[in-house]
Amino acid sequence: MPRKGSAPKRCPRCGFFLSTVDAEGVKKEWKNAFKPWSREEMTSLVEKVSSGMYLEQDILKLAEEFERPPTAISKRMAILGLRFPVKGKPEGLDAVSVDDLRRMEKDGEI
Repeated sequence: MPRKGSAPKRCPRCGFFLSTVDAEGVKKEWKNAFKPWSREEMTSLVEKVSSGMYLEQDILKLAEEFERPPTAISKRMAILGLRFPVKGKPEGLDAVSVDDLRRMEKDGEI
């Protein structure tokens, strides 16, 4: 715990308070935890979520496929502007395209 009056430190990658993250435990459970996302991984995430085959309750399936904690999937989706479709309303999906992903990477947004 940080001393009274001092600001708690945050993980520079995920933003969690360091005192609440057991990094070694997370790395043991999730092979790709705390590693940078590759272009291929981001493209795959965009394609999987954009396909409408995954709903919010499937976040653990995505986490297992990418070998990253569910919070990492959620955070990357937020960075990319991805949202799960609302059940029965796939037109509600606002997702970036692969071209948008390439532009964001080129512009240093991700």
